[in-house]
Amino acid sequence: MTRLTIPAAALAAAMVLPAAAQEFDPAKGVEPVAVLEDGRIMVRNGAMAFDCALEGEMLSDCQPRPATQEDAAAMLAAMSDEDWQALVEKTMRAADCRLSAFAGAGDVIAAAAAEKGASPEEVEGLRADMTARAEATVDRMMKAGQLSVRDGELVLYNCP
Repeated sequence: MTRLTIPAAALAAAMVLPAAAQEFDPAKGVEPVAVLEDGRIMVRNGAMAFDCALEGEMLSDCQPRPATQEDAAAMLAAMSDEDWQALVEKTMRAADCRLSAFAGAGDVIAAAAAEKGASPEEVEGLRADMTARAEATVDRMMKAGQLSVRDGELVLYNCP
């Protein structure tokens, strides 16, 4: 599967949807995820995935697509910096706002995989990239004063 390089903004601006695609919400925007083997593309619209025909920069014939494990790997690879930050925050909140500074990236990767439905084999194939993304997110959050390292643990500020 190949990642799509058409900007999401261009797709959102040029979107053409059939009336039958009532679950598709243009207000949630469009994020291209992958080019499928049959020449169609998978896009994410909110939490839903859609299989669409692409004609130039126009989407048509968008059909809801149940997520498969292959899609989960593509969705993991396509996560934005904002997605990663939200995932780090969610993972830390689930752990009472503290994670091991040494194993924290692994916890975030496990949460990402579970959220997207990726298999352990798929995660292993993406582990290096996902570790780099998780660590970069933690670095950005530390620089922004959203978390720190204390006694060998990452500590999230503004913890409920």
